[in-house]
Amino acid sequence: MNWIISGVLLIIIGVYLKYQEYQAGNPVIIDEYLEKGKKLQNLNEELEELIQSIEEKEKALQIKIDNLLQLEDKLLEKSSKDPAEEKEQTEFKELLNREYSLAEEEESLPGEPVVGGISGKYQEVLQLAREGMEIDEIARKLNLGIRETGLILRLYQKEEDSLV
Repeated sequence: MNWIISGVLLIIIGVYLKYQEYQAGNPVIIDEYLEKGKKLQNLNEELEELIQSIEEKEKALQIKIDNLLQLEDKLLEKSSKDPAEEKEQTEFKELLNREYSLAEEEESLPGEPVVGGISGKYQEVLQLAREGMEIDEIARKLNLGIRETGLILRLYQKEEDSLV
């Protein structure tokens, strides 16, 4: 019977020693996990700041686009109502072109050529439209939004109509 009690005690002591060995090795792993968790949290915060910044820029661009559309509508109304105001229309058209160019410069990629107030990307949209491609195909091919592509084509079409 003493042998049995001695054997059980040895087993218990062995299990306890293994447990102590396991506990001694794991704090390093836990510290690594905590450090990685903090890094992930910092990255997440940085991403949230970037997303917020992008959303703010997107809102600003949308406001500029809306203003340009309103200016364009006013221009079209004036051109259809009173042809005697040609000088005022010219000034308004220049203002519209300047605003459009500023918005494009902010939006265009570095190194992207801007020719005649229209960036290379937008010229490509117009060329593909002339070739008969649909808006969704153009957007997919050039990695643009469908609404953005449609807006580019509408603005260009209205500009051509006002010149005629």
